[in-house]
Amino acid sequence: MRPEEGNGSGVLTEICFVWPIAAGKEEEWRRALQELEGSRSADFGRMRSRLGIDAVGVWLQRTRRGDLAVVRMELDDPLEAVSMLAGSEEGFERWLKRKIGEFHGVDVARAGTKAAPELVFRAGS
Repeated sequence: MRPEEGNGSGVLTEICFVWPIAAGKEEEWRRALQELEGSRSADFGRMRSRLGIDAVGVWLQRTRRGDLAVVRMELDDPLEAVSMLAGSEEGFERWLKRKIGEFHGVDVARAGTKAAPELVFRAGS
């Protein structure tokens, strides 16, 4: 993430993160992502708009230690988006937070400022 961008400046911030996929949950995880493109796409679109999320990409990375979800997002303000999602009681957001916990072991409601990455190395511009 580039902290000098985003935050309502009109320039989107790009973030990437990796979450492990719980053993035996890959097919269910895939079905949930298909729901985001299908039956839940309108709800997902409304949530993205509300949270300032412009684009989302999700990849499956297989490793010897297990499968990983690699997520890339373009959004206005990552910390604000996490905070808004964490505090949301909307039906779709509750479903999404439950699925994230089930598939990745992440409690979004407790993420808060712990979601802020720490830049430890940078090369180039």
